[in-house]
Amino acid sequence: MMPRQSQFVAKYALSRNATSAAIKAGYSPRTARQTGSDLLSNPYIRSLVAEQEQAAAERLAVTRERVLAELEKAIDVAREQRNPAAMIAGWREIAKMCGYYAPERRQIELRGGDDRLRAQYEAMSDAELIALVEGG
Repeated sequence: MMPRQSQFVAKYALSRNATSAAIKAGYSPRTARQTGSDLLSNPYIRSLVAEQEQAAAERLAVTRERVLAELEKAIDVAREQRNPAAMIAGWREIAKMCGYYAPERRQIELRGGDDRLRAQYEAMSDAELIALVEGG
């Protein structure tokens, strides 16, 4: 691995910002956004980033359960302080961690060789497809 790639991995693991990490690793600020994206699409670099993140989580004893527990404590403090905005922010973070904001994915398989039907479905918008699946 090249020295700049190694620097990118170290900087990205700290900031989780690919553009900033690319600039700090010595890449051109003009192309840093694309460079960061390209580097993160490299499976080897992604695995190194994952290793660094795992090592940091182990050093800090950070677990999903601990993060959720601390967020719940913060929500309780916000409740005591009568701060609904902070309570909402805490619950929003919990919802993200639990995957409530992830889009619902459905797999639809067409059987048979009807290319005309396939083309018709591919031309439909997401809203039209959802209405069709839900019986609308």
